[in-house]
Amino acid sequence: MTIRLSRRSLLGAALGAGVAGMAPAFAAQRPLQAPVKLVDASMLDVHAGRQLRLVSDVMRGRVVALSFFFTGCSTVCPVQALAMAHAQKRLGNALGARVALVSISIDWYGDTEQDIRRFAAAHGAGTHWHFLKAPPATVDAVREGFDAYAPQRDNHPPVVAVGRAGSREWSRLYGLPSGDTIADEIGAWLA
Repeated sequence: MTIRLSRRSLLGAALGAGVAGMAPAFAAQRPLQAPVKLVDASMLDVHAGRQLRLVSDVMRGRVVALSFFFTGCSTVCPVQALAMAHAQKRLGNALGARVALVSISIDWYGDTEQDIRRFAAAHGAGTHWHFLKAPPATVDAVREGFDAYAPQRDNHPPVVAVGRAGSREWSRLYGLPSGDTIADEIGAWLA
Protein backbone atom coordinates (compact mmCIF):
# COMPACT_ATOMS: atom_id res chain seq x y z
CA MET A 1 0.00 0.00 0.00
CA THR A 2 1.46 3.33 -1.06
CA ILE A 3 0.52 6.48 0.84
CA ARG A 4 0.61 9.63 -1.24
CA LEU A 5 0.73 12.99 0.46
CA SER A 6 0.42 16.30 -1.25
CA ARG A 7 3.03 18.93 -0.57
CA ARG A 8 0.37 20.98 1.27
CA SER A 9 -0.54 18.01 3.52
CA LEU A 10 3.10 17.33 4.26
CA LEU A 11 3.82 20.98 5.07
CA GLY A 12 0.68 21.17 7.21
CA ALA A 13 1.71 18.09 9.18
CA ALA A 14 5.23 19.45 9.68
CA LEU A 15 3.90 22.82 10.78
CA GLY A 16 1.42 21.17 13.14
CA ALA A 17 4.15 19.05 14.70
CA GLY A 18 6.39 22.11 15.07
CA VAL A 19 3.67 24.17 16.73
CA ALA A 20 2.75 21.29 19.03
CA GLY A 21 6.41 21.02 20.03
CA MET A 22 6.50 24.74 20.78
CA ALA A 23 3.34 24.70 22.93
CA PRO A 24 5.23 24.71 26.25
CA ALA A 25 7.16 27.79 25.10
CA PHE A 26 3.90 29.64 24.44
CA ALA A 27 2.11 28.44 27.56
CA ALA A 28 1.35 31.23 29.98
CA GLN A 29 3.52 31.44 33.04
CA ARG A 30 2.56 32.75 36.47
CA PRO A 31 1.71 36.44 36.51
CA LEU A 32 4.72 38.70 36.67
CA GLN A 33 4.36 41.99 38.52
CA ALA A 34 6.01 44.74 36.49
CA PRO A 35 5.96 48.53 36.47
CA VAL A 36 3.75 50.39 34.02
CA LYS A 37 3.72 53.95 32.77
CA LEU A 38 0.16 54.65 31.73
CA VAL A 39 -0.52 57.12 28.94
CA ASP A 40 -3.96 58.78 28.97
CA ALA A 41 -4.05 58.69 25.18
CA SER A 42 -7.03 59.66 23.09
CA MET A 43 -8.13 56.60 21.12
CA LEU A 44 -11.09 55.63 18.98
CA ASP A 45 -13.34 53.11 20.71
CA VAL A 46 -14.51 51.25 17.62
CA HIS A 47 -17.49 49.70 19.47
CA ALA A 48 -18.73 53.04 20.82
CA GLY A 49 -17.77 54.94 17.67
CA ARG A 50 -16.19 57.80 19.61
CA GLN A 51 -12.90 59.08 20.97
CA LEU A 52 -12.13 58.06 24.56
CA ARG A 53 -9.13 58.64 26.80
CA LEU A 54 -7.48 55.36 27.76
CA VAL A 55 -7.00 56.03 31.47
CA SER A 56 -9.65 58.58 32.42
CA ASP A 57 -12.52 57.23 30.29
CA VAL A 58 -11.86 53.54 29.68
CA MET A 59 -9.93 52.45 32.78
CA ARG A 60 -11.27 54.87 35.37
CA GLY A 61 -11.19 53.03 38.72
CA ARG A 62 -11.82 49.62 37.21
CA VAL A 63 -9.63 46.55 37.01
CA VAL A 64 -8.56 46.15 33.38
CA ALA A 65 -7.27 43.26 31.29
CA LEU A 66 -5.43 44.77 28.32
CA SER A 67 -3.98 43.16 25.21
CA PHE A 68 -2.55 44.29 21.88
CA PHE A 69 -3.66 42.75 18.59
CA PHE A 70 -4.04 43.17 14.86
CA THR A 71 -6.86 41.68 12.82
CA GLY A 72 -4.58 40.15 10.17
CA CYS A 73 -2.77 38.07 12.79
CA SER A 74 -3.28 34.34 12.31
CA THR A 75 -1.36 33.05 15.33
CA VAL A 76 -1.37 34.60 18.81
CA CYS A 77 -3.97 37.38 18.48
CA PRO A 78 -7.03 35.21 17.75
CA VAL A 79 -6.05 32.76 20.50
CA GLN A 80 -5.65 35.61 23.01
CA ALA A 81 -9.00 37.03 21.88
CA LEU A 82 -10.66 33.66 22.50
CA ALA A 83 -9.16 33.63 26.00
CA MET A 84 -10.43 37.16 26.62
CA ALA A 85 -13.87 36.06 25.38
CA HIS A 86 -13.87 33.19 27.87
CA ALA A 87 -12.80 35.57 30.65
CA GLN A 88 -15.63 37.90 29.61
CA LYS A 89 -18.14 35.07 30.07
CA ARG A 90 -16.70 34.09 33.44
CA LEU A 91 -16.71 37.65 34.75
CA GLY A 92 -20.37 38.21 33.89
CA ASN A 93 -21.88 41.04 35.94
CA ALA A 94 -18.49 42.24 37.21
CA LEU A 95 -17.88 43.72 33.76
CA GLY A 96 -18.81 47.37 33.52
CA ALA A 97 -18.66 49.13 36.86
CA ARG A 98 -15.76 47.05 38.23
CA VAL A 99 -13.96 45.50 35.25
CA ALA A 100 -13.16 46.35 31.63
CA LEU A 101 -11.46 44.41 28.87
CA VAL A 102 -9.31 46.39 26.44
CA SER A 103 -7.77 45.32 23.14
CA ILE A 104 -5.63 47.87 21.30
CA SER A 105 -4.92 47.56 17.59
CA ILE A 106 -1.25 47.84 16.66
CA ASP A 107 -1.94 48.10 12.93
CA TRP A 108 -3.23 51.62 12.21
CA TYR A 109 -2.97 51.20 8.46
CA GLY A 110 -4.18 47.62 8.11
CA ASP A 111 -6.96 47.46 10.71
CA THR A 112 -9.97 49.35 9.41
CA GLU A 113 -12.84 50.09 11.77
CA GLN A 114 -14.88 47.50 9.89
CA ASP A 115 -12.09 44.90 10.31
CA ILE A 116 -11.94 45.59 14.05
CA ARG A 117 -15.73 45.40 14.42
CA ARG A 118 -15.71 42.07 12.57
CA PHE A 119 -12.85 40.76 14.76
CA ALA A 120 -14.69 41.87 17.92
CA ALA A 121 -17.96 40.27 16.75
CA ALA A 122 -16.19 37.02 15.82
CA HIS A 123 -14.99 36.81 19.43
CA GLY A 124 -18.31 37.76 21.02
CA ALA A 125 -17.10 41.07 22.43
CA GLY A 126 -19.65 42.72 24.69
CA THR A 127 -20.07 46.42 25.43
CA HIS A 128 -17.45 46.40 28.21
CA TRP A 129 -14.75 44.98 25.96
CA HIS A 130 -13.20 48.06 24.34
CA PHE A 131 -11.49 47.71 20.97
CA LEU A 132 -9.31 50.79 20.57
CA LYS A 133 -7.47 52.29 17.62
CA ALA A 134 -5.09 55.26 17.43
CA PRO A 135 -2.25 56.52 15.21
CA PRO A 136 1.07 54.63 15.48
CA ALA A 137 2.87 57.18 17.67
CA THR A 138 0.03 57.07 20.20
CA VAL A 139 -0.18 53.28 20.28
CA ASP A 140 3.62 53.00 20.47
CA ALA A 141 3.65 55.26 23.55
CA VAL A 142 1.00 53.08 25.21
CA ARG A 143 2.90 49.90 24.29
CA GLU A 144 6.14 51.33 25.65
CA GLY A 145 4.35 52.08 28.93
CA PHE A 146 3.55 48.37 29.21
CA ASP A 147 7.02 47.34 28.00
CA ALA A 148 5.21 45.69 25.07
CA TYR A 149 6.71 47.65 22.19
CA ALA A 150 8.16 45.85 19.19
CA PRO A 151 9.15 47.73 16.03
CA GLN A 152 7.65 45.06 13.77
CA ARG A 153 3.95 44.36 14.09
CA ASP A 154 4.34 40.62 13.64
CA ASN A 155 6.83 40.37 16.49
CA HIS A 156 4.81 42.00 19.24
CA PRO A 157 5.08 40.20 22.59
CA PRO A 158 2.12 38.01 23.51
CA VAL A 159 0.99 39.51 26.81
CA VAL A 160 -2.20 40.32 28.67
CA ALA A 161 -1.69 43.00 31.32
CA VAL A 162 -4.05 43.13 34.30
CA GLY A 163 -4.21 46.01 36.74
CA ARG A 164 -5.82 49.25 37.82
CA ALA A 165 -5.05 52.78 36.64
CA GLY A 166 -3.70 53.94 40.01
CA SER A 167 -1.26 51.04 40.40
CA ARG A 168 2.43 51.43 39.68
CA GLU A 169 2.76 47.74 38.85
CA TRP A 170 0.43 45.50 36.86
CA SER A 171 0.32 41.75 36.43
CA ARG A 172 1.63 40.48 33.12
CA LEU A 173 0.41 37.19 31.72
CA TYR A 174 2.92 36.27 29.02
CA GLY A 175 2.32 33.70 26.32
CA LEU A 176 -1.17 32.36 25.81
CA PRO A 177 -3.00 32.54 29.14
CA SER A 178 -6.32 30.76 29.31
CA GLY A 179 -9.54 32.65 29.86
CA ASP A 180 -9.68 31.14 33.35
CA THR A 181 -6.18 32.46 34.10
CA ILE A 182 -7.19 35.96 32.95
CA ALA A 183 -10.44 35.86 34.94
CA ASP A 184 -8.64 34.55 38.04
CA GLU A 185 -6.04 37.33 37.84
CA ILE A 186 -8.81 39.93 37.49
CA GLY A 187 -10.51 38.33 40.49
CA ALA A 188 -7.28 38.66 42.50
CA TRP A 189 -7.19 42.38 41.67
CA LEU A 190 -10.82 42.76 42.73
CA ALA A 191 -10.20 41.06 46.10
